[in-house]
Amino acid sequence: MYMKAIQVTLDDDLLARLDRDEEVQRDGRSAVLRRAAELYLRKRRASAIPHCAAPQPSSSTSFPATSPRTFSSSSGRLQTPHAA
Repeated sequence: MYMKAIQVTLDDDLLARLDRDEEVQRDGRSAVLRRAAELYLRKRRASAIPHCAAPQPSSSTSFPATSPRTFSSSSGRLQTPHAA
């Protein structure tokens, strides 16, 4: 996959906090910022979808709640927790 180098301006405090982060030290700034940008865009896309567009179950039908999804900082992907 081709990646283009860009320039990003951060204040000194934010950069220092970023550089102290364990994930940044392990994977590097670029990898962490790429994952953060992907997560940001996914959340923006999800919030742009009207809530009334989703089908609603009738009150007489019982459906299990949607499984919560968590962001894995190590893989940069959304994951669904599994029951033990």
